Amino acid sequence: MVNVQIGSGCTVPKTSNEKKRKASESERSDDRVTDRFPRRKKDSDGEANRRNNDSPWSAPNGFLIHKRSVTLHTDVGDIKIELFCELCPKTANSYHTSDKLYILQNFLALCASNYYDNCLFHRNIKGFIVQTGDPTHTGKGGTSIWNRKFEDEFKEELKHNARGLVSMANNGPNMNGSQFFITYGPQPHLDLKYTLFGKVIDGLETLEQLEKLPVNPKNYRPLTETRINSVTIHANPLAG
Repeated sequence: MVNVQIGSGCTVPKTSNEKKRKASESERSDDRVTDRFPRRKKDSDGEANRRNNDSPWSAPNGFLIHKRSVTLHTDVGDIKIELFCELCPKTANSYHTSDKLYILQNFLALCASNYYDNCLFHRNIKGFIVQTGDPTHTGKGGTSIWNRKFEDEFKEELKHNARGLVSMANNGPNMNGSQFFITYGPQPHLDLKYTLFGKVIDGLETLEQLEKLPVNPKNYRPLTETRINSVTIHANPLAG
């Protein structure tokens, strides 16, 4: 096995007969998973306050709880994701400096507004990741609730060390929008480059069905359109 780079620098295990991929794909600007981006420095308090002040949200109680999950209802089955809300603040007083709040606020708001309904799984790489969250179905679209890219939110203790971990996709540091991906296995080279915000707690068999989908070997797009039909938000990760 060897490592080759696709898109904007995504390192994926590939067999030797696939090493001849042309380097022209490296010029794409879509939200692809890559291992080239440097780790960003932590925001200063001033930057954190700026982000809070230009946000149209006022930290509604629904985003300040410690347990929450969502279920993605897909064409091949359901996937329940527990969100790492324990990293959010207990009170609105510490809202503007908390790690993970912006990622979760954005993700939950997009779920609640049906933004992800009918989004295709547009990139599917066996043994690596499956990616979705682009309503344009091109792999280059999607935006946050603020209609702009927003900052990464890393935690040292969160690692891409298992199957079924959920992270934001991006096309560079601090370039999060709406796209996200689910890992098919440990991917340590993604640590501190993509914000990890959840894990699959039910529906691993659905993830297996996604991984088995035949894809176009040139762009890893499933040959059969497979999509998120709708999303259910649960206040309790164990709720049905």
